[in-house]
Amino acid sequence: MGRVYYITHSGELRREENTIVFENSEFKKSIPIEDLDELFLLSEISTNSKALGLLSERGAVVH
Repeated sequence: MGRVYYITHSGELRREENTIVFENSEFKKSIPIEDLDELFLLSEISTNSKALGLLSERGAVVH
């Protein structure tokens, strides 16, 4: 069973290799896709189809 992640800051969510990365002006955080079950986006987020595709392939639920 994977983990649930909460993103509470505005920023960008993107794919780097086979990892999801969240970055804003203050910090950069890698989220290992193998360990991810659910992702809650609680702020304004920019993303792209590559990140969404990887999340979908791995069965991660995005709220």
